[in-house]
Amino acid sequence: MAQESKDPVCGMNVDPKTAQFKSKQEGKDVSFCSKECMEKFKKNPNQYHKH
Repeated sequence: MAQESKDPVCGMNVDPKTAQFKSKQEGKDVSFCSKECMEKFKKNPNQYHKH
């Protein structure tokens, strides 16, 4: 069973092993469902990043 994570922008479940769009935030990999979500996150990661 694949481990899923949530896209922090839209909340969609994403498989980090197959996700095409990824970024690093505070040393952790973040996976996104689309380029649009990744770009929104990169513009203001603190808006989406849960501490």
